[in-house]
Amino acid sequence: MMRYRRNGVAFIINQFQNNFCKQGPNIVKANIVQSSQINGSNLTIKQNYVTKIDEHLATYEEVAKSVNKPKKIIVDVRNQDEIKTTGQIPSSINIPVKNIQEVLESMSEAEFQRKYHRRKPSQSDELIFYCKSGKRATEATNVALKLGYYKSKKYLPGWDGWNEKNKSYKNT
Repeated sequence: MMRYRRNGVAFIINQFQNNFCKQGPNIVKANIVQSSQINGSNLTIKQNYVTKIDEHLATYEEVAKSVNKPKKIIVDVRNQDEIKTTGQIPSSINIPVKNIQEVLESMSEAEFQRKYHRRKPSQSDELIFYCKSGKRATEATNVALKLGYYKSKKYLPGWDGWNEKNKSYKNT
C-alpha cells in the first residue's frame, strides 16, 4: 500500500484488489486506473486500485481517543429524547443538528461555557459530529466546514456503531 497526495486529495494506492476491500470506512470512491493517469506520480505498476479518502470522516479509534480531550469536541447532533433512550458517547455534548449553525456562529463563548460546560471551540479545534447512523452528522459537518471549522469530521457509524463496537470490546 502506498499513500499519495495530489491537489490536496489523499489517495491510497493498492496493488491488489483484496487490499482495496479492507481499507475501512473512509473509502468513498474507487477506480481502476493506469499509472499514466496519475500525473506527477512515480508509479511503475501498470494497474492500481486508487481510493479517494474523505478526510472529514472520523474512525472509531479517533473518536475513542478524543473522549475527554479538551481540544477535540465530540458533538451528538441527535434530539434530546433519542439520547435519553439510548445514551451517548462519553464526554460528548448535545447540540441538535437544527441548532448547529446558530450555536457555532452566534452563541457567545460565555453562553456556550454555561450551557455545555466546555469552552466554545475555535475554528482550529477538531469537532467530531455523530448521530444515530450518519445523515445528520454529515449535515452538521457540512455546516461547520462552511463556517470555517476546517477540522470538522463526521463519525458515520454513529451511535449505533459506537455502541456495537463497545459491546464487542466488553465481551472480549
